[in-house]
Amino acid sequence: MHPTSNKNQELITNLKKRTKLMTENSDNQNKINVDLTARPINIPIEENSLINNNTLNNNIHNIIKQNQKEENINNNLDDFEQQNYGASYTENIKEVYDKAPNLEIEILNSFILPKGKIIKIDPLGMTENSLRRKKDGFTYFGYEENDNEIDFLIKPKDDNFENKFIGRHFQIRFNPEDLNYYIMDCGFGYGTFMKLINEIQIKDNFLINIGNSYIVCAFEYDDNVLNSQPNEKLLNLKVFTGDTKSSNAIFNSDEQKLILIGRDSDCDVIIEDSLLSRIHCCIIYKDDVGWIIKDGRISEDNKERPSTNGTWLFLINETLIFNGMIFKANQSLFRCHYRNKN
Repeated sequence: MHPTSNKNQELITNLKKRTKLMTENSDNQNKINVDLTARPINIPIEENSLINNNTLNNNIHNIIKQNQKEENINNNLDDFEQQNYGASYTENIKEVYDKAPNLEIEILNSFILPKGKIIKIDPLGMTENSLRRKKDGFTYFGYEENDNEIDFLIKPKDDNFENKFIGRHFQIRFNPEDLNYYIMDCGFGYGTFMKLINEIQIKDNFLINIGNSYIVCAFEYDDNVLNSQPNEKLLNLKVFTGDTKSSNAIFNSDEQKLILIGRDSDCDVIIEDSLLSRIHCCIIYKDDVGWIIKDGRISEDNKERPSTNGTWLFLINETLIFNGMIFKANQSLFRCHYRNKN
């Protein structure tokens, strides 16, 4: 058994059981060819809409959320903040309150929320119309019948999904130590994904969403060695679609330092998905960093060419919010802005 967390192991195992992939043989054993042309889309897609083109499949998200419920935030725990950050956490925030920035969350596009609405957050929490009415440094987004567990309501558009998605969907926390805000998925809803703007270093069991596909980036372990460390030169890409099984390929950085992913026949991972660009994203091995992933490609004229619909990272862990950051959750697209109090 690879020494990874139970959460990630169960995620991969269940995705293998529930996803369906059609593969074709290739002369290059590292090539993956995926056909999505017959795959149903559960949520309506509108042309030229970023959020709709990247709406995530309900079945996949049910699997992701099921695997996070036990190990992520306990949505029914009233004193979660005190247990994890200490009783003095709020007092620490108050000490730096005046010099800390505020955060604005802009709704760029949504099936269920008013486009253009600004959600205002300061270091102690949501500043206006909070349902939870607590000033503890946390802001929770989601859907609850009694509203006392969340600050901002995101009610599913389809009433059939209400019971399935009851709970905290994602949280934003202010950190008094570095005066920044952090975001993390909480284990319910459609999942919380950040749009990649710059390249990012790959960590074990990263979950990436592109179009209607999911890719788990995992390092290889030595099964014959107990508690072995991952060989970060060997990257296993596992592509998931549909309802039954997956396909994967292992890339060795000693032999190949560039991996192209997209619809083009020259890609190393070929996915026949109309929502993907010809070269949608690329993975590069850098000797001083390791494997990194970036959206789009670098053209022959040495210019960066981003993909049309973006490359998205699942926020399973707390992630620093940067100015202009774009993320999607619950059929909605958001953008973050830091604002000085003055």
